[in-house]
Amino acid sequence: MTRVYKDMNYKDLEKFIDSCHGTAAVMIPIGCMEEHGPHLPIGTDGMIAMAFAEAVAREDTLPIVAGPLVDFGVSVLTQGFPGTLKIRFDTLKALLVDVMRSCVAWGFTKLILWTWHGGSSHEICLREASLQILSEIKVDIYMVRGVKLFDDPAFKKRVESLLDSIGDHADELETSIMMHLHPELVKTDLLVKEYPDLPKFKIIDSGAPYMKHGVIGDATLATAEKGEKVFGVILEQLVANVRAMALE
Repeated sequence: MTRVYKDMNYKDLEKFIDSCHGTAAVMIPIGCMEEHGPHLPIGTDGMIAMAFAEAVAREDTLPIVAGPLVDFGVSVLTQGFPGTLKIRFDTLKALLVDVMRSCVAWGFTKLILWTWHGGSSHEICLREASLQILSEIKVDIYMVRGVKLFDDPAFKKRVESLLDSIGDHADELETSIMMHLHPELVKTDLLVKEYPDLPKFKIIDSGAPYMKHGVIGDATLATAEKGEKVFGVILEQLVANVRAMALE
């Protein structure tokens, strides 16, 4: 039986949750509809988040379902480019609260918010939605942020050893992963290198004045081979983290 929410029927879901005897976990992948340079699709974050969640759900020893996907996020730096949705903080918070309430109503006792999209406002929104749920319902909620996995120096060094450059958005890492997952959606003739001079202390509401291409990093160095290796390393770390949460 598949353990991907969007592919299950309600009987599948009911059977899985019952089989976990009160320990069922759901990993909610969270993306963002925003520009990813001229070479990557607007839905990149959600595609990557979903791919990792589905891979985690294939681990037979984990009582976990992947999804539902929340393909929206609070974005600031990518504003000013066509395609970037301007989702309000309260809108995303309300959506997340409704999704989590539903998951609890079905019988899940552990909720794992897995976001590939970063940004401080976005992360605060996820935390605020979680705190609202915790004020209403007794449930375990965890948040795993793709960008924060690199806070572990050893892990960061391991990933960086597979790449030739460091970036933050639509860069070598993200482009390589997308070349591995969805090569048909990557426009390899439009790969660019861009390291914009972003203000260090000024609060901004758009990155467009500072970014020409909507990229932070060097996408020209990306390859599908690098993407496959990086995906594997990140997945290994993610599975370890999720296992600790699911079995806690």
